[in-house]
Amino acid sequence: MRLPRISTLLRCAGRLAAALLIAFWGTFFVEHVVEWFLSGGDLPPPKVWFAMGGHLAMLVGLAILLFLPRPGSAVLLAGTALFLVAVWKAGALWVAAVNLVPPALFLLAVLAARPARV
Repeated sequence: MRLPRISTLLRCAGRLAAALLIAFWGTFFVEHVVEWFLSGGDLPPPKVWFAMGGHLAMLVGLAILLFLPRPGSAVLLAGTALFLVAVWKAGALWVAAVNLVPPALFLLAVLAARPARV
């Protein structure tokens, strides 16, 4: 029986991490859309629009990353940066750390697939 290559396992782990983050961040996104936009009150301040745009870009980047890792990683990292600028707090850095997991796994998969140089 032949075992899968490490690069294949890393790609699968990256896709699984992206799918789990879509579910995780998606629940927050839906909750905040309902809270800010569908509650029937006034429109939220521009800072909230900016943060929600970054949050949506993170979700789009994660969805793209499932099929196209390089462009998906770029969109995810740009959306994460936009989100962090909008909600900057020292405790918000964990968002960036969590969002770096899928791109890091795909990068490790690419590196593992390269032939060894002697």
